[in-house]
Amino acid sequence: FTLGSGLSGEESDLITAASLDIPGRFNLLGRALFDTDLEFRRADVELSATGKKADFGLSYVLLTEDDTDPNLGLIPEREEIALSGRYRFARHWEIGGRWRYNINEKRSVNFNGKLSYGNECINADLTLRRRFATLSGVEASTEVGFQVRLAGLGAASDKQWPAQRCGT
Repeated sequence: FTLGSGLSGEESDLITAASLDIPGRFNLLGRALFDTDLEFRRADVELSATGKKADFGLSYVLLTEDDTDPNLGLIPEREEIALSGRYRFARHWEIGGRWRYNINEKRSVNFNGKLSYGNECINADLTLRRRFATLSGVEASTEVGFQVRLAGLGAASDKQWPAQRCGT
């Protein structure tokens, strides 16, 4: 394993986690990573709320400065927040998205949005993905997609989506 993986040598890093879960409604999860000297390296917290028509998520990630892997060089400290959500605004229609923001660089990292239609015969999604340019030279990109799936064929579908059988 590489030096920065936390798995090199005879001892590995220590991972801790704690969660609070109210099934079907609310979840809070916190995790932390410490190196073999018990120096703090990473933390993340996720909060999600789920309902019949809507879901909401919020997350925070902190990665401390890291120079343990000579192949990667110095990786600066990074803090990010992310917001996600979905809302079923009509029987067959749903809208959703996810946005990530880099707190250190004070800029958006990416955005994904989706408008969905579903009935007993088809599921259709119109998606927009936007990756924003970075200070390290990664160029911005935008993708628009459209996907149609036949409902009830192949993998199991979302049980909350409209009817489960086509043509009845």
